[in-house]
Amino acid sequence: MGGVFCKGPLAIGVDVGNTRLSVALAAADGAILNLLREATPKAQGAPVTLDRLYPLVASCLAESEGDVAGIGIGFGGPVDGTTGTIGRSHHVEGGAGMELDRLFAERFALPGDAGE
Repeated sequence: MGGVFCKGPLAIGVDVGNTRLSVALAAADGAILNLLREATPKAQGAPVTLDRLYPLVASCLAESEGDVAGIGIGFGGPVDGTTGTIGRSHHVEGGAGMELDRLFAERFALPGDAGE
C-alpha cells in the first residue's frame, strides 16, 4: 500500500470470532484501509490465538506509518470494561482471565481497549 495518507489518527480493530480472527486498520472516518484475516485456532487455546493475532496487528501498524491512536479489541464473551479482562471465553479455550487491554498495550505501546 505504500503508506496511508488521511487526516487524523488511525485505529486498529481486532475481532476474535468463533471461526475467524480479523485485524483492520481504519481511518478516522471509519474507512477500512487494510483487513487481515485468519482462522481462529480455538481448540489450540488463548496463547496460540494471541501468537496469531500479534503479527496481524504488527502488519497493520507497519502500514500505518505510526499514526495509530489505539487498538480496539472485540472478544466473544463477557469482558470487564474497566480492565479489559475476559470473564468467560466462548470462542477460545483458556481465554478466561486474560487481560487483553494490558497485553496489547504492552506489546504495541498503544492503548488497548476491549471495552464492554
